[in-house]
Amino acid sequence: MLRTFQHNHQQTQSLRNAEMVQAVIQAHRQIQQLEAIRLRERPCGEFSEIVSIKVAVNYGNYKNRLGAYHAPMHTFLDFTFLRTLPIAQVRNGFAELIKISSCSHLEVFELLDKHCEDLIENKFGRADGSSAELRRAADIINREGIYEMLRLESPNLHEIGLDRVIAYGHTWSPLHELIPETPLRHGHAISIDMAYSATLANQRGFLSDAEHLRLLTLFSRAGLSIDHPQFDNDVLEKGTTAILKTRDGMLRLALPNPLGKCTFLNDYTPEELRDALRKHKEICQQFPREGAGLEAYVDASDTGYTDNEASGTTVEETVENTPVATKAGVNELQGTEKLAERVQVHINQLNGFTNGVH
Repeated sequence: MLRTFQHNHQQTQSLRNAEMVQAVIQAHRQIQQLEAIRLRERPCGEFSEIVSIKVAVNYGNYKNRLGAYHAPMHTFLDFTFLRTLPIAQVRNGFAELIKISSCSHLEVFELLDKHCEDLIENKFGRADGSSAELRRAADIINREGIYEMLRLESPNLHEIGLDRVIAYGHTWSPLHELIPETPLRHGHAISIDMAYSATLANQRGFLSDAEHLRLLTLFSRAGLSIDHPQFDNDVLEKGTTAILKTRDGMLRLALPNPLGKCTFLNDYTPEELRDALRKHKEICQQFPREGAGLEAYVDASDTGYTDNEASGTTVEETVENTPVATKAGVNELQGTEKLAERVQVHINQLNGFTNGVH
């Protein structure tokens, strides 16, 4: 009877999986018929997703497990949007810049380390009263970080090559991001992954003790998580098993080696991973909040509904004090038609059009 039950359960699960695959295929066919303009107003999007052409959904406890590739017609980017965001979202995006810089751009990492708290508090120099020095540093960070993403990912938009530098922090985070009852923000989830991976890199001799401490300290100063109680050996094992399926049977673990450069680790043992996790948790106990992050869990601001008055900036004030291109983004709260018109004007100008005439 038990054998029959197991057989029936496997058949049911296979049918569900087949139905899910068919649903994804049908959704992709519909998406291919859409022409879209991508607007990026949050740091996670501006610093990382700006290059991606993936469209995906979560499946079970796994982040972005089902999806396809569909490139937008244009991507609209304006750093002035940052002034409209709560600090928690700025911190969330800061993690993406640590990801890019610690494995591929040491100059950006140095600037993040130098200006960490000011960058977050003053929204990358876009908040009122920001100094000219901070604004210049933020502009270098933003532009160089995005350029590095373009350099690394543009030749590989469909991810045919699986050794990806920007996958640093994305090996175990797709699982533990969604395990808590209230999900972790993406930036905090990848920070936990990156911090643990840095400990593994230190254990391997890729990062010196000083570099390892410097990297973990930067996460902590930024208020980003470097550990979580539910990140344990069981999650480590399940996350490893899951990621092997998406990386053609190899771990392809991106690690800083040394800081500012990257190497990929494949020759690991489960014992080594568990030992590194034990060591990492011991280290995290010495950090503020025992490695926990500030405002680490998703809330209403992750859906786009933000209490701007709580941060002292109303929608009307933001519209009044920002450039026309940015006003279009803010006016989305008041009317999507106006947004579409202004964005189209902006795109026409970029393409050499004026009032629809070339």
